[in-house]
Amino acid sequence: MITPQEAKTISIVDFMRTRGFEPARIHGQQIFYFSPFREEKIPSFNVREGGGNDGDDVWHDFGEGGISG
Repeated sequence: MITPQEAKTISIVDFMRTRGFEPARIHGQQIFYFSPFREEKIPSFNVREGGGNDGDDVWHDFGEGGISG
């Protein structure tokens, strides 16, 4: 089990890859995936590497409206 602080050091892109998710589209720093939370035809899960105020990765699921950073 890892601590929350350790979890924050993991790249979301690397985590998605270890779970079998490959980017559906890359546009600059924005990486789009098909959502890991549901089946969809258009990729709505967006990751911005280093896009947070503190340089952390930020994700947004346009289909669910969830934001994390």
